[in-house]
Amino acid sequence: MKNTLSSFAAVCIFAVAFTAQVFADSLDTLRAQVTQIGELVGGNVGASIAIDGGDPIPLINGDKRFLFMSTVKTLVAIEALKQVEDGKLSLDEPVEITQDDLAVMTPINMTFPRGTTTTPLYNVIWTSIVDSDNSAPNVLMRLMDGPKGVEKFFNERGVTDLSVDRNIKDLLIYAYQVKNIDGVIAHLAEKDKLPGGSGAYFLDGSIESPIYQSDKDTITPDAMVRILSMLVDGKVLDSERTNVLISIMEQTRTGPMRLKGMLPPGTVVGHKTGTGHRSVNDTGWIRLPDGRTLVIAVFTTSKDPYDVREAVIAQIARAAYDYAMYSK
Repeated sequence: MKNTLSSFAAVCIFAVAFTAQVFADSLDTLRAQVTQIGELVGGNVGASIAIDGGDPIPLINGDKRFLFMSTVKTLVAIEALKQVEDGKLSLDEPVEITQDDLAVMTPINMTFPRGTTTTPLYNVIWTSIVDSDNSAPNVLMRLMDGPKGVEKFFNERGVTDLSVDRNIKDLLIYAYQVKNIDGVIAHLAEKDKLPGGSGAYFLDGSIESPIYQSDKDTITPDAMVRILSMLVDGKVLDSERTNVLISIMEQTRTGPMRLKGMLPPGTVVGHKTGTGHRSVNDTGWIRLPDGRTLVIAVFTTSKDPYDVREAVIAQIARAAYDYAMYSK
């Protein structure tokens, strides 16, 4: 506890010093700032940006693979909406949610009993993004071509630095080395007996897991920025479906202390977070006051305290925001 508090205090002190610095007036200065911020988690961070339709700009480890965690849900939603655009699916059609789709940490499980039910496709996409529901992407992947279908979809559009190998349920099963989702539920039920319960356990970066030992279910910050830029620029979906997903992502309720954490009050942010043990991520876009859009992806893979990693994301987002606004 003492180390956690001292680390968080160091972040707070650094945040005050950071906001008092002169705004980065060049990309080299911004990268130096981001590198300094990244040292709070031992440099175990990746971040890239793009400004108003430009190419991805790596800030730190832009070409390094990081676990998606729930940030993959944006990609799944894009492919689902493409199928709506192509007439294969409809946003208001009832979608079956089966017991086999159900995961953990999911509002769908609280809304419906463990069993087959239906809800409109729009609701499935909405809850997968806004509340980061873990059952919803399993439903969507089942309706399409599975995880590898998501990967292929973006490969065909020129994004290759990613690997989508499992749905969220199977990722959790593999992470905890159990046989099925009931094993995951039992595992987390045991952790509920610990101080802080299963929630604190899930945010504990010291937990070892095999999911960090390969490039499966990973993406680079550069690749994520490229995908998000394709979305906001209307280059992957038509205008109607683009506006649907932009509206949904700008309603996201998770991760308020990440990309949004140090931005001016009222700044519009569309984003999708990703969280679990060593991974604390946030990916999306920031609407600038002059009408431009800053696309940004920040990933961390670290054993440092959860609050520290969130603060790192917030500081990198603010540094990028100030650079976009005030650099010449």
